[in-house]
Amino acid sequence: MGSLDLFADLETCRYLFLQEIGEPQTNTVRFLFQEGRVSERTVRRKVGGTFLEGHPVEIDDTGRSFEISWQSYVAFLVTNESFALGDESADIYEGRRLRQYSQSQFLQQIKESNHLSDEYPGPLLHFRIVCEHHLVDVVSTQPPILRRVTPSEVIN
Repeated sequence: MGSLDLFADLETCRYLFLQEIGEPQTNTVRFLFQEGRVSERTVRRKVGGTFLEGHPVEIDDTGRSFEISWQSYVAFLVTNESFALGDESADIYEGRRLRQYSQSQFLQQIKESNHLSDEYPGPLLHFRIVCEHHLVDVVSTQPPILRRVTPSEVIN
């Protein structure tokens, strides 16, 4: 699943952005994420008749980049965070940026709407990557593979 140091690195990202989604081979999935940093430059914008000033969060070569992939998956869903439901009261998980659920509404929905069981394809695992603009949910029988990538491996 990747070293514990990599998971700790990912958990410490203050800002994390989904940059790329791909299926390198049939029924495998790969996501690239980049860490954002608060810029030193100041930006001034007019919002509703009021001027706001602040430092934007930007992605550059100084931030860390991560690849999270699964060698097989049952389902994945990428949700615009603006439309994500906020009620997770019935969900049980560990982690902040990369969550592993022991119980979730999404996992229950996947089980109920497909021909799945603990016998086939096997016990299901639900992971969620929480980003600034997206929620990435993956259901698989396997944990993810996590690795650090260089800026040249990330397509912008």
